Amino acid sequence: MNIWGIQHLVGGFLLAGTLAAGLMPVMEQVPLPDVPAPVRTDLAPTISGDTPSSSFDPGPPGGSGASDRRLSPVPASTGSVAPTLPPTENQPVQKTRQADNLVSPENEQAEALSRLIRENGARMGQGLDRIRESGDPTVPTEAELILAAEEPEAAAAMGAPAAGPEVHTQASWRPNWGIQGLDVSSHQENPAIGLTVNWRDAWSDGARFAYVKATEGEYYRNIYFAKQYKGATDVGMIRGAYHFANPATSSGGSQADFFVSNGGGWSADGKTLPPLLDIEYNPYEGNICYNLSPTQMVNWIRDFSNTIKARTGRLPMIYTTTDWWRTCTGDTDAFSDHPLHIAAYNTSGPGSLPAGWTAYDVWQYSSTGPYPGDSNLWNGTLDDLRLFALNRAPDRSYQLFSPGDLDSDGVGDLLARRSDGSLWFSAGTGSGTFRPAARIGTGWQIYDRLISAGDYDGDGRSDFLARHVDGSLWLYSGTGRVGGKDEGYRPARRIGNSGWDAFDTIVGVGDADGNARPDLLARLPDGSARLYSGTGTGGHGPWSSLARGWGQYTSIIGAKDFDGDDTADVVGVDRDGALWLQRGTGRSSYAPPLRIGTGWTTFSAVLGGADFNRDGNMDLLGRKSDGSLSFYAGTGRVSEGYHARAAGQAVGLAAARRVISVPDFNTDGRGDLLTIRSNGTLWFSAGLGTGRYAQPVQVGSGWNIYTEVLSTGDFDGDSRADLLARKSDGTLWFYAGTGRVGGNEEGYRHAVQVGYGWNTYSQVLGAGDLNGDGRNDLLARSTSGNLVFYQGTGRVGSGSEGYRPGLTVGWGGWQHQAGIVRAGDFDDDGRNDILARYSDGGLTLYRGEGNGRFRGAEPVGSGWHIYREVLGGLDLSGDGKDDILTVDRNSELWLYRGDGMVDEGYRRAAAAGRL
Repeated sequence: MNIWGIQHLVGGFLLAGTLAAGLMPVMEQVPLPDVPAPVRTDLAPTISGDTPSSSFDPGPPGGSGASDRRLSPVPASTGSVAPTLPPTENQPVQKTRQADNLVSPENEQAEALSRLIRENGARMGQGLDRIRESGDPTVPTEAELILAAEEPEAAAAMGAPAAGPEVHTQASWRPNWGIQGLDVSSHQENPAIGLTVNWRDAWSDGARFAYVKATEGEYYRNIYFAKQYKGATDVGMIRGAYHFANPATSSGGSQADFFVSNGGGWSADGKTLPPLLDIEYNPYEGNICYNLSPTQMVNWIRDFSNTIKARTGRLPMIYTTTDWWRTCTGDTDAFSDHPLHIAAYNTSGPGSLPAGWTAYDVWQYSSTGPYPGDSNLWNGTLDDLRLFALNRAPDRSYQLFSPGDLDSDGVGDLLARRSDGSLWFSAGTGSGTFRPAARIGTGWQIYDRLISAGDYDGDGRSDFLARHVDGSLWLYSGTGRVGGKDEGYRPARRIGNSGWDAFDTIVGVGDADGNARPDLLARLPDGSARLYSGTGTGGHGPWSSLARGWGQYTSIIGAKDFDGDDTADVVGVDRDGALWLQRGTGRSSYAPPLRIGTGWTTFSAVLGGADFNRDGNMDLLGRKSDGSLSFYAGTGRVSEGYHARAAGQAVGLAAARRVISVPDFNTDGRGDLLTIRSNGTLWFSAGLGTGRYAQPVQVGSGWNIYTEVLSTGDFDGDSRADLLARKSDGTLWFYAGTGRVGGNEEGYRHAVQVGYGWNTYSQVLGAGDLNGDGRNDLLARSTSGNLVFYQGTGRVGSGSEGYRPGLTVGWGGWQHQAGIVRAGDFDDDGRNDILARYSDGGLTLYRGEGNGRFRGAEPVGSGWHIYREVLGGLDLSGDGKDDILTVDRNSELWLYRGDGMVDEGYRRAAAAGRL
């Protein structure tokens, strides 16, 4: 694996005679082996709701002077909140001369380089050597150029001391921790000059593991692989094979097949390392990313990994550099479950790691000694390395969790497992801070998951669980005493023999099934989850399936009774940093998620399920990567946006066929009501600012010609509330408000047609100002279930209809609601929102983004099917918060005063120390 690569001036001839004609990149998707999944029992939790994407939609054409103008489509636009892979990028391509033009000395040199490729292939770390010499991974090193000029005879001078066959040059530095190892390729072999790897010397020098290059692309096999692999085996090294990837030549799956068929397998014999994918700077023609976009590269690696897993039963280790990974994969975190072999040539450590990895397994720290090829370090002990070979890798990541009140003093505590495997206890002070940590155990790296379980064995003391790297589950029963000779827990007891490593998350969630015993929630990689009912004696009973969709969370926290309703809840953090509450039902299920915070990606860990300040409420704790802690005191209450209902009063509702809430129709500063009776008469009830209304006054007749009448607020920019009405023929009519009601004043002017074709919609809604431009807008729900945004212009008349062409902001699914309600600024964030009511009584909030689009669905209520009308978007009580007004089936009026969703279940953060 030492230098002798090739350079970018070698053109399309580079692999001529070696690569089969027509070997082109093929992006195949090889599925992961099926994991048995639980049966779906209910709808999955989701963030995106029914608005998966957005694109412009022309909407129905206009009227009123513009009726003959066709509205043309506008280029598509995306509005999905779902995380995506980095977008496809056009990569620069380095132009080179073609093989049939090799006439100059430069081309002769290239021809020699091509011959060397066929003989030795590329080597691990070749790009890093180039960077170290020139700063550019595409520029060959001087050694490569000399070798290309002199061909095989130069190998002796460049690769080894003249007097002997060894390639071993003792370097002046090596890390003083971990276990030493090396990687080699055919570059370390040349029988003509006696060049070979002295495995016995490497062993004597401390090396205990090795990787040997087996293949490259689908065109190269290391002819010395068997010899080198046997040499490492014979001296007792733990060894494995690696593949140098060339994504420009064929698919990941086909290269993985080629690799496994030529030495890249794995067996659980305790001496075979997992197959290694060497994915790094392109040493050949093209850019450093093999002319693939980040998305294409991620797909290629996934294809390779899936095939390796399918054929060997094990995920490959990935060799790379942080710089290459960020540049060529978009710094994806999609492979964080793979072992990491990081390359960085320095004496201070590997530095920052690629996205998703918090620790490395192997560090390649040098290509110049102390060992032949490249020198590497295993990040752990020799026992750890043996476990890793068996696919039972030690876990050296930092883990922080709260076991609850471990020392029985009435305050929640913390436990931390450090990278050296030691376990540390931090007692809570009762004020949201913690005392200095004390070590209470060692050797905890044999566990890859530490789990708060509450009183799992029923003895009245807090316990915790630990998952072994072999997939077994262990219980540590708490003693209630920590300090002196007391560690706080009894010896481990196995409560699960195997298979628990199938889950990527295991969480103690308290009593989720209502039997007064703490339970476990376990999530599979496919996003499905299971609830394991606790026995109350330190074990678990049968499991039941929870809804799919739990994969949206990067972290799941058992929050106990977070909202004060006496059922155990769960809190989750998604990829965007939003914090979600899933209220427990007490019947082995959870309500759909309610967003209760944003910006939580600032924390590397979020903890909950304990009372850290003795106020009886469950709190939250966040830890940043620098070790600082932030304490969020729980309030025991989570607002859904409104207070308990209060009786309102309005006369004449019994005769009303339709009720319309209008913002200040008579310009007295209070919201009002309009009602339409079955005989078509229109009635006005002036609001009193308390949820009550004055006696109705008739202000019109003949309004039964309209299928829908809606309040738009000030739609024409004259500061008076207006109306829109829609006929069954699809025409849309505008009524400009006058601001005066009473006497001979009806409050509106004569109708003006402002559109046609609106019968394609099942509902049109005056939604207020959705995009922050100071003009009121419209939303329309199509019969096919799309949601379309019409930006208001603030001008009606003289050829202007008052709105621009429609923009589809929700594709499909919106036909399932019984109705959409203007919510105003329901969450008090300065942006207008909407509410959707379902026939089963569910009430769902869609928070506005301030651009005409909405965030995902958040349930904020149930039982709303008892009302025949739900109205919103106005401050009816004079407190500055937008309220909800309802009419029940007895024609009684009810007011729900809005609270701006002020209570998310926790108070502002307070510094809580550092761990």
